[in-house]
Parts: sequence; C-alpha cells; structure tokens
Amino acid sequence: MKEINIAISRLNEATLLSHRISKLELYQLGKVTFIIREPVDDKIVYAFTSPALGRFLTTSQTSDIREVQLVVEETMPDLDGRNKLLKLTLSTREIVSIDEDDFICKSQPLHPRPLEYTGRLLTPYQLWGGDPLSYLSLILVSDRLVDSIEDIALDGNQLELLDVMWREYQRDLKAGRISLKERHIIYGEFLEFTAKRIGGFVVLDL
Repeated sequence: MKEINIAISRLNEATLLSHRISKLELYQLGKVTFIIREPVDDKIVYAFTSPALGRFLTTSQTSDIREVQLVVEETMPDLDGRNKLLKLTLSTREIVSIDEDDFICKSQPLHPRPLEYTGRLLTPYQLWGGDPLSYLSLILVSDRLVDSIEDIALDGNQLELLDVMWREYQRDLKAGRISLKERHIIYGEFLEFTAKRIGGFVVLDL
C-alpha cells in the first residue's frame, strides 16, 4: 500500500466495496486506487494505491467485505514512523491482510461459519458452563460474537475472555460512558464489541 492524497469529492467516482455493517467504508477508484472513509464524520481516513489488492479483487471470487480495519503498528525502536496494516474480514470469516509493502495474505478462520447475524442470542453458561447465578445470567451473546470468542480462546478459556469483556463493560458503565438506550462500542483488550441493555439483560455483539 502506498499512501496518497485524494479529495473526498472523488468518492463520487468510486465503488463501495464494503458492507454497510462495517464501521469503516472501503471504496475502489479505478483498478489500484482505494479509499477508506469514516462515514460518521464523513472523512477520509486513508487513501492508497495497491496493485496487489487490485489483482486480488479481480482474480479471486471475493465474498462480501463485512469489516474494514486499519491497524497502526509501532515500528522497532531503531526505525522511524509506524506501519499500517489493512485487514478485511469477509463474510466467510476469512481475513485478508495487506501491509505497506503491498504484501497480501488470506487467513482461514478456526470456525468457518459465515459471519452473518441471525438474531439468535445465546446464554454463556449454557455454552461454556459457569455459575448461572453469577453475572453470566445477565448476559446474552450473539452467535457471531460466540464465533469470535471461540476463535481467540485458548485451552477452553472462553469464560475467562468473557470475564474480561464483562469487566470492560462495567468499567465504561461506571465511567458514565454507556447510555441505557443505545448500543455502546467497547474497545476491549481482546475484541472490539458492543453492549446494549435490553430488558434485564446486557446483549453483547460485534
């Protein structure tokens, strides 16, 4: 990826590649020019050229791009600046990654079920055990969040991950950042997820 400057008006000529559920939008302009837009503030986050991504989109039968992430990584102490990594999560739950050297790779998910929101909500203690009289009885999790937790869980530590997420929710709640009527985004240690109060439950989702 090579960063470029581009006017936001050029979006009128571009094609939207990402799904509407993504927090960032990915547009393609021509064959190798791409624009990442933040729709809430209506601003360009990053614009770049990438022959590798252009070839990938042309030659592969790419599923819907459900999530766009631009990750900024600190470089080694003896190097200047920071590295950018673009991650595209497909509806198949595969992740396509492109770095600043225009190296592209596609990783397979541990649980290949498509990343679709079916509306099904699950109780954690029925999935992974635990005390049903604890805070677990207050939580409902979406099926797609279950898949994400399963993907990053090691040695069956799903409940430990969920405990971290619950404490992160409580932290934001005590800080007054959470509205009882709206879905709240939590930037957690392991996952970026959402929480919303519905009735007597806290619904956790992506």
